[in-house]
Amino acid sequence: MGVALLALVVIGGLAMLAIGAVAWLVIRGLVWLVLLPFRLAFALLAVPIFLLKVVVLAVVGLALLAVLAVLAAGGLAVGLALAVGLLIPLLPLLFVVALTWLIVHLMRRPAGIQARS
Repeated sequence: MGVALLALVVIGGLAMLAIGAVAWLVIRGLVWLVLLPFRLAFALLAVPIFLLKVVVLAVVGLALLAVLAVLAAGGLAVGLALAVGLLIPLLPLLFVVALTWLIVHLMRRPAGIQARS
């Protein structure tokens, strides 16, 4: 008798739990359906705000891109000026090396001609 009563209590508890879960799902679905028009209305109100956000971000992004392009061009100009400023003092040395190479190149024999002995 005690085991049957215990089984009846456990089954009854599980049934109450199942009924509670179903009731919770039904109530939750009803609340969702009641609040659906408000959700849709706020979603429609949010579309222009979202579009405004996208436009503002695009304008700011293009402005930053323009500033970045100007800075990049300035950096390129500074780098070119620095390279020219460093290479101009080396031109006399380059001239001496080029003349040395030319003289050595002209003094070499062609590969097909051999010296007479």
